[in-house]
Amino acid sequence: DALPICKGNLDLMIRAVNKGLFPSIIFPPNVRSMIHVHDVAQACMLAAAREQACGRTYVLTDGREYSTGEILIWIHEA
Repeated sequence: DALPICKGNLDLMIRAVNKGLFPSIIFPPNVRSMIHVHDVAQACMLAAAREQACGRTYVLTDGREYSTGEILIWIHEA
């Protein structure tokens, strides 16, 4: 299966696990946020439709924080 091309550490983690190269190690406490591409597109459309959004910066997330260890477990399970 070809993976979609994306930038960042998540893509590197997935590729390494697929190759059997990524060891299961304990990561220091940290968190990451995520958002689905469809939610990003919806947010862009909403911002484009509102004049008061012009020139403003927004941080988009799904409202949850994920640890690197949690993400790695999901990659292994998938």
